[in-house]
Amino acid sequence: MADTSATFKVIIVGGGPVGLIAAHCLTKAGIAFEILEKRADSGYNAGTSSALWPQSVRVFDQLDLFDAVNKIQYPSKHKINLIGNGRVLNENDFYLEAGKAHGHPAMFLHRQELVDMLYEHLPGASKHVHYNKQVTGITTSPEPTIAGQEVTVTCSDGSTYHGSMVIGADGVYSTVRRLMNSKLGLPATGPKSNTEPMNTTYLGVFGSCKPLTIPHEAESKSSSKDAPTSDDGNGDSPQAEGKPMPADSFYETHGPKYAFQLGLHHTRTFFGVYHRIPTQPSSGSILPRREPYTEAEKEALAAQYADFHLSPWHTFSDAWKNQIWTHMAPLEEGVARIWFSGEDRIVLLGDSVHKHTPISGLGFNAGVQSAVVLTNLLHKALAGPGAIGKDELKSIFEQYQKRRIWFAKREADLSKRYTRAASWDNPLWKVLDRYILPRINGDTFLLKFVVSKIIKDSEVLDFVEEKNFREGHVKWKIGRVVLPKLETSKTA
Repeated sequence: MADTSATFKVIIVGGGPVGLIAAHCLTKAGIAFEILEKRADSGYNAGTSSALWPQSVRVFDQLDLFDAVNKIQYPSKHKINLIGNGRVLNENDFYLEAGKAHGHPAMFLHRQELVDMLYEHLPGASKHVHYNKQVTGITTSPEPTIAGQEVTVTCSDGSTYHGSMVIGADGVYSTVRRLMNSKLGLPATGPKSNTEPMNTTYLGVFGSCKPLTIPHEAESKSSSKDAPTSDDGNGDSPQAEGKPMPADSFYETHGPKYAFQLGLHHTRTFFGVYHRIPTQPSSGSILPRREPYTEAEKEALAAQYADFHLSPWHTFSDAWKNQIWTHMAPLEEGVARIWFSGEDRIVLLGDSVHKHTPISGLGFNAGVQSAVVLTNLLHKALAGPGAIGKDELKSIFEQYQKRRIWFAKREADLSKRYTRAASWDNPLWKVLDRYILPRINGDTFLLKFVVSKIIKDSEVLDFVEEKNFREGHVKWKIGRVVLPKLETSKTA
């Protein structure tokens, strides 16, 4: 039996930011959903931050979420690049210029606040978002007698959920991807497996700490004269009480085989470490590590970088000793070869299918784009005269992968290259990042010729009118969405 818009239901596995934004898109399209989340509650990497680029802010505006997300953002306008001894390489208005170029601003968010906001503004969330639901199986009925029950998802507690299709938005270690691969008969390992599409050459330590302040003795502007001039990547900057750091600035430290980031929030400071793992000679990369890192491993890495600077005034140890929350994890990179199984009514979304190193802040934004494209295709099909059967759904999935995979690879490649440039992965990257890019304002160059192209080419919900359309001096590839007005019948 084929589905109509009245009976079509999507089971979303994964209740993180991407799963929730997919639910918002489906709600706008009038498509029913259920979210299954394995965690006990909405707590989601509570100490980390997320970036929202202008193309995603545009979609949030379509979803009537702009005011809500604007309230919880911590605005960053300026970017300060430095090296490990605290010496500033250059300063620029990267994030301010991104907003001017595209109309909508770039935003930084406390990820927990983002998840809470998306949940609180999702209609019917308390009824349709289910926690403590570890998915163990997905089965498809060959000839269902009831529309909307073509696929059944089983959880570890014995509960079952029925729908028309399954979205796997459950992260890089996706259970849905593993189950789908098994159904497709793919080998467990090797280049044709699709089981491990992500490789790992970096690991990260992310966290938040109490707000850092500028010591009273460091009253001058954040420039190279405020820090040692040697290039040894070391320094000593004890934290002392002083004036608040500039709230609209973002700091990024570059060095050999490492990079740091520091962002400022009104209640805490966020930090991240990107550490190059020694490459295995036989493979050139390291497969993702599934077992959690130990506290001892985390402390060892923190000690390794203790005297390296996160800002002109603070070393990593200043943040570490004032920590609120920390987490260590492998940083997977890659794009899956296979995104769906039409026969099994399964499709993948977000980190389960395209994963970036987070230094560029593109990961969640890529997930938003995938949710938009998939929803547009579903909405168009359900608005047509026919119903969606298995063949129609397979065609939708094929179009979805075809429209997104090139862009996903482009975004992943940018993140990969930027990570290696910032961490001086080889001598050429160091020369480029240390000596050439600062002379040509490299971040502004990157924005103009690379990042803006990704932003302007992005898609929007094509069935939601843009009442608050914004555009900067860079024109969107897809202009303002204006829906045709319905003609009213005239009476004689």
